[in-house]
Amino acid sequence: MAFKHQGDIPFTPFTGAITGTPFKHTGSVVLALGEQTGHKHVITVPNIDDMVAYKQPDGGWILELKNTGVVTHEEHGTIEIPAGTYLVGKEQEYDWFSKSTRKVID
Repeated sequence: MAFKHQGDIPFTPFTGAITGTPFKHTGSVVLALGEQTGHKHVITVPNIDDMVAYKQPDGGWILELKNTGVVTHEEHGTIEIPAGTYLVGKEQEYDWFSKSTRKVID
């Protein structure tokens, strides 16, 4: 498993304890919505049982993929995420003037 990203959404291989709230899906999950455009990052798997999704308190996800997932977005190219467990979040940037971090806004 390797790190992947689509736009400002990173997919980091994850080996820690699974936490979060199990999310019931139909084979697709909207991982993030664009704050300005309304565009969506969506992961889809061939069969509903190929993915277990856990919503994190910070808005991120832990995804257990038993098959390859396909991530789509209206402005980014489609990418494939191989089977495995991933921590999915939103990139952050560091503001050197305020000495703080903030989420990248899409």
